Amino acid sequence: MWANGKRIDDFPRPDPSIPNSPGHVREFLDAIKSRNLETTCNVRYGHSLSKYGLLANISYRVGRRLHWDDTQERILGDKQASAFLSRRFRKPWKM
Repeated sequence: MWANGKRIDDFPRPDPSIPNSPGHVREFLDAIKSRNLETTCNVRYGHSLSKYGLLANISYRVGRRLHWDDTQERILGDKQASAFLSRRFRKPWKM
């Protein structure tokens, strides 16, 4: 630990706030078996955390403010900006 440009060797380490994961695959399979969908790497949390950064990037690309409907997760009244929310897949792939 460093503070004010000096090394502090006797700094007490905080208790871990996130438990150790047995591994992504094991945790995923355990979540399916138990029907408990809360894992250490929570996809729902990651989605809500990252979508605003992605929306800021879209806003920057189109050069204007966006109006976002969070319940339906879509951009309102802007076809150009909405085009960034999906992509075309090469054949034979489709979504």
